[in-house]
Amino acid sequence: MSNPKPISKSVILALIDLAQSQAKIFLASDRSALSDLFSECQTENQIMMLKELLSKFNYLTSSELQEGAKEIALAISQKWALNPKDTLIVAISDGDRTDGSQYLVKSVETALARAGTRFDVRNQLGPAFHEVQNKKTKYKNIVILDDFIGTGGKVSGVIERLQKYITHQKIYIASLAGMNFGIDHISKSCGCDIFSFISYKKSISDEFLEPKRSAYISAMIELEERIIPPSTYPRNSREKCYMLGYGESEALYFLEGFSVPNNVFPIFWKNQYCDRADYLPDSSGKPFKKTRHARNPILTRA
Repeated sequence: MSNPKPISKSVILALIDLAQSQAKIFLASDRSALSDLFSECQTENQIMMLKELLSKFNYLTSSELQEGAKEIALAISQKWALNPKDTLIVAISDGDRTDGSQYLVKSVETALARAGTRFDVRNQLGPAFHEVQNKKTKYKNIVILDDFIGTGGKVSGVIERLQKYITHQKIYIASLAGMNFGIDHISKSCGCDIFSFISYKKSISDEFLEPKRSAYISAMIELEERIIPPSTYPRNSREKCYMLGYGESEALYFLEGFSVPNNVFPIFWKNQYCDRADYLPDSSGKPFKKTRHARNPILTRA
């Protein structure tokens, strides 16, 4: 597995097309990693699937981040017409680890200030929980910012936790980007107003018709079998599976300068191969695992 196959004519042509159709991601990624990724393909169908997905990859630049922050600021101040005096804006970041929502919340704060409005803005969820439990709080509205909404599970969980304490506050959600099905999940399960600067469909299931849709799903799963460890069925609830992206999100999204979300197809960011033979049971009947081979991904997860 550690020895890549020779580059075929199909792969060379695919890389040339990618350089023309997706210059941003082609220039931002390691060309050898792109070549390695195409070399993992064992069929022409896999090459065609990979080529089409890369041509549709959503690579947002820092300029587009600022544009999105400006639109979120407009949603807060004009679409929802929230009053700066009784509105708290917080990043969804929970804990001491940094994430993209903190960068977004600062960008939105700047955009609001440039428009002449100054809201109370915080870079973590803690103040939101403190305020909803404070009976004397002045805040009637809480706006939660997330840089990317995948399945919607994280945001829904936060809202459900807040709603246990809420007396009179209304919750709003805003994001730079998100998957349609995740946004719909939040809207239906929590009943909150939600705004996303950009929203995406599932990149295979929602974008291709049969028989190509089934063929491309099969081709992707074939590629993923080399990097996703097998597991017992039913899967342990604590065990994460990234097949087709976390929660089968089928995302093709990357924000310049940040870690790629795990909702993206793992063939773009997984950094190890998985030899499935290493997971077969040993003489005692228990599965065992050897060291996996390093893999060169085109995108990085922190």
